[in-house]
Amino acid sequence: MLAIRPILDRVRHLRGAPLAGVALLVVLLGAACSHGDEAPSSPAAAATTATTAAISTSSTPGATSDASEPPAAYIVVADPAAEALYVYGMPEQTLLAEFDHTILSAHTGTLTTPDGRFIYVDAHENELRVLDLDAEGGPAHSGAAPIPADQVWSAVDPSFRYYVGSRRDDTEATFTLIDLDSMEVHEVVLPISGEGEPHVALGGDPLTMYAYVPGSLNAIEVEEILHGHTEPPATLAVDAGAHSQVIAGDKLYTSLTAFLHVVEIDGPSFGAVSEIAWNADGLEGGRIGRMRLTYDGGHIQGALAATVPPEQWQDRKNDLFTLDLSSGVPTRTPLATAIVGRAAMSETLALYPGVNPAGDAAYLVDLVPSSATFGQVVRTVELAPLGTPPVAGTSTSGTHSRAAAMTPDGTWGFVTHGGDGIVSVIETATGTVTTIETPSTLDGSGYLAAWEPGGRLVDLIAR
Repeated sequence: MLAIRPILDRVRHLRGAPLAGVALLVVLLGAACSHGDEAPSSPAAAATTATTAAISTSSTPGATSDASEPPAAYIVVADPAAEALYVYGMPEQTLLAEFDHTILSAHTGTLTTPDGRFIYVDAHENELRVLDLDAEGGPAHSGAAPIPADQVWSAVDPSFRYYVGSRRDDTEATFTLIDLDSMEVHEVVLPISGEGEPHVALGGDPLTMYAYVPGSLNAIEVEEILHGHTEPPATLAVDAGAHSQVIAGDKLYTSLTAFLHVVEIDGPSFGAVSEIAWNADGLEGGRIGRMRLTYDGGHIQGALAATVPPEQWQDRKNDLFTLDLSSGVPTRTPLATAIVGRAAMSETLALYPGVNPAGDAAYLVDLVPSSATFGQVVRTVELAPLGTPPVAGTSTSGTHSRAAAMTPDGTWGFVTHGGDGIVSVIETATGTVTTIETPSTLDGSGYLAAWEPGGRLVDLIAR
């Protein structure tokens, strides 16, 4: 167990700074994410425990101290190049707080609990941080804990009490379990031999950590970890090459290269194993790199991208894959060509951001299971072109792109303009687009997540 130091917030809470936009929480990471799926580069320190730094602040031009009603929702904008994190209140579009020396880790993803705790990894200090968005007096950090550098995947448990993150080096995978009430830290280290990223999920009864390392899936009760017992009582052979998981009910789903791996879970033990092919409805090739659990809890969805040479990105075909968890039957339909970024989910819609030499767009997909158009693109919203877009015929490495977010109720969607310091705000009912100009350029594709008071958290794997 590691001793935890309190995080010191020297935050100036500001009210009355207008921006163009609407009610939501948006987290923007302007690093060199390769079009919604790759981790941005960051100067993360090598030490696994860093001295907690004070978070300094500075005001944004135009900010005022005008008091207003509590925000209906929040926007958090993180810019790693500027090492800054901004929090805005909506719908007044008010700048509430600004945090310096912060690099939000995009590949690891973020989670926002229903009570407004925004949980993220700061790669600048190698810390897990909890930002209370709805704190009295304005957004403030309520906890921090040291976490090893280079985190790749993370999750919370169904009660939002525990957080777990994963990382790897040449020979070991480290899974860091953090009690979000006490911020106490516990670690599980497992040997690793194959190529690929370690994944992790929390669920089952009793509560269990499911730790994937290339070649195996391991189960350990959380209560055992808390008492220092870290040897997995159950291990299951699984192919290497995983990239994203979903935990739903008594099943754990792992995206593997050749198929979707499904295993029944019962606390620290495994049951029946099955496979679901990515090929469906006459469409073949690819796999989902970032699966998401829909808000109804009954479907998995994501985009499958064909494999093409880097310089032929403009010809890449992307299909929409939706799996009905009750029947186990997948559907697959064409979505878009070229680049499709990480999906954003809401109660009613999913949003997929697209970059294409012929014109960029946001694709809105119906997520209401009872709807006649469930799983179909119901609106395509044109987006203004990027100022410095990737060029057809050359690799997209190091170029700008887009990422997406939605408010949980599906009222608004958001898409970044990497390198331009702009967020397009989409009123989903009409397709109307307005823009928010951010304080910094948001270099890279950007990373977004959305939250509003009363919003649920269904997908327990960070995005």
